[in-house]
Amino acid sequence: MLRSILIFSFSFISLVGCRRHKTHDELVTTFFENKKPLDSFVIELQKNGKLDSVFRTMPYTGLPVGIEKSHPNEYQLLKMIGIKELTSHPCDRITNWYFLITNWPDKYPICLTYNPCDSVNTAKGYHDKDRYSNEWWGLGDNWQMFRFVKTIDYMKQ
Repeated sequence: MLRSILIFSFSFISLVGCRRHKTHDELVTTFFENKKPLDSFVIELQKNGKLDSVFRTMPYTGLPVGIEKSHPNEYQLLKMIGIKELTSHPCDRITNWYFLITNWPDKYPICLTYNPCDSVNTAKGYHDKDRYSNEWWGLGDNWQMFRFVKTIDYMKQ
């Protein structure tokens, strides 16, 4: 009996402790569950140069120091959506694109980009997968999601 309980406990802990590789549909569903607040946040970034400039500091890990106090509503929104890192980058003279790292449960990091200067890779239905199993999905409305599995070593190509 004790042996059965220990085997069951170990199996349960192993299943709960392992983060599995989410399917494309599960990831897309998670994105679309969060799309409305993500769009609202991007609109606020585009309108508010002071807020946008907070995210131009690179490199850093996590959200910028002090954002919780300086922009509490936006900070709470990012935490609610599951964004743990965000950076802003210029794509032309007046437009920025945004790189977001989520804390969405998956075996590998799930990242998002909002890029109004890229109509190809953000087009709904776009999909690509490289030999390292990194995978990209165009979600439409300037959004792209990708699963980061392994860094590409350009020196070995």
